[in-house]
Amino acid sequence: MQQNQDLNRNIETSLINKALRGDETAFAEVYIRLRNLIYGYALRMLADNSAAEDITQETFMFLFENPNKFKSERGALHLFLCGVARNLVLHHLRKRNSRRESVEDFDEFIEIRDENALNPLENLLETELSDYVNECVLQ
Repeated sequence: MQQNQDLNRNIETSLINKALRGDETAFAEVYIRLRNLIYGYALRMLADNSAAEDITQETFMFLFENPNKFKSERGALHLFLCGVARNLVLHHLRKRNSRRESVEDFDEFIEIRDENALNPLENLLETELSDYVNECVLQ
């Protein structure tokens, strides 16, 4: 049993090293082995299939574009990729919440403005009336 685990770990390490050196076949194999793990993680965090797929793709693109960021002595590749996915999920949530708040703020502004706004003619008449009253009081 232990020999089997060691053999699998050695194969995985060799595969990861090849992928990190630019071997596209090895990278594809790493992707096939780990994509469901990353997708499942993102899906649990976001509860959105489309966003989870995007996060999964962005996670592997990060690895492909930045292979030197992964340090095997710091931990397993799947843990590194989960960390990348976590950061992408948090960024996605901040962006989504920011957009939602911006829309809500704009909606509140529109509602407040609509309730209190005078049309330009009413605004001019209101200003002239106010000026006239002020003049009368000062006299």
